[in-house]
This record gives sequence, structure tokens and C-alpha cells, in this order.
Amino acid sequence: QGTTTQNIGIDLDTTVNNNIISSNTMSTQGSTDNYGIYLASTGDRNTIVNNTVNTNGTPSNYGIYLTTSITNTQVRNNTVHAKGLTTDNAGIRMVLATNNNVSNNDIDTNGTNSNYGIQLFNTNQNNFVRNNVINVRATGTDNDGIVLSTTNSNNTIGNNNIVVRASGSGRGVRIYNSDNTTVSNNTVRNLGSGSDNYGMSI
Repeated sequence: QGTTTQNIGIDLDTTVNNNIISSNTMSTQGSTDNYGIYLASTGDRNTIVNNTVNTNGTPSNYGIYLTTSITNTQVRNNTVHAKGLTTDNAGIRMVLATNNNVSNNDIDTNGTNSNYGIQLFNTNQNNFVRNNVINVRATGTDNDGIVLSTTNSNNTIGNNNIVVRASGSGRGVRIYNSDNTTVSNNTVRNLGSGSDNYGMSI
């Protein structure tokens, strides 16, 4: 735990291949940018399985973060609590990631605005997001169970169980600026108390 920025539980950075991160329990807490597990800058065939991750700061808390040429990684059977006092909290966030499998995770997020269970942001391709249980709680706007945004393509979202409780706007599944997405057999409950609450938004 830290008191300032950039607090990371497990950090694999720059050419990280064939690693197994399994059965760990971690908690990170700081003013901003808290990561439970962080994989970045070219990684292939890593496995993240059976971990318990807690992040709790002000803004920008990410349970598991895959970014920049992370490929063929398995993210399975993890329990993730991404909680913050303000905005931008995500259970699992992927950026520039390809051919990854995110499945059977139990994810809980809590904050004000822009809280996401699973977020695919910016050029993610051919990923599978399946059989996850996602609970999103928030007091503000733009809170989504699963969100795909900004030039994603050919991703599959299936068999997820999603609950969104937001006093502002919220969506179970939100897709924008993304192509060729397959969404099937998801169970979504939107229990928001405000306006602009949808099961799915495209």
C-alpha cells in the first residue's frame, strides 16, 4: 500500500512471456493509479488465474490491467474488487491487447463516474470475454458492466452475468467506435435509479 501515485501489486513490464500469476492475494491503495496486476509492453502466453485483487484509492483503480501488445493471455477465475472514492475504476482493463481470454472472473467495482467491470479501450482485437460475474455500483454517470470503445474489432462478449446499480447513467454492455463485435447469451440487470440506464447500448 502507498499514499501517492502508481501503486502496483504485481508488475510485469517489457517483454514478459510464459509467466503464471496464480493464487495471490493483494491490495493496493494510494491517491491515484492503483493496479493489482499490471502487464505491459509486449507479453505473450501469460496466465493470470485464481488471484484475489483489491484496489482502493481515489481515482483510477484497476484490478487487472493489460496494455500494449499483450497477446494470448488467460485471465481466469480471479476475484477483483476495484473501488475508488471518485472516477475511473475498472475491474479488468485492456488496451492494445489481442487474442486474450477473460473468463470466469468475479468482478465488483464501486465509485462515482466512469466505473467499469471490464473495459476494452483502444484497439483491442480478437478477445474473448465470457462467463464473468460483474457488479457495478456508482453514484454518478457513465458506469458500465462491459464497455468497448475506440477502434476495437472482432471481440466476443458472451455468457456474462452483469448487474449495474448507478444513481446516474449506466449500461450493462456498451459498444461504441468498435466493429464486428459478437454479443450473445449475456444476462443483464440494470437497477439504476437515475436516467439513461440501458441493458445494452450500441
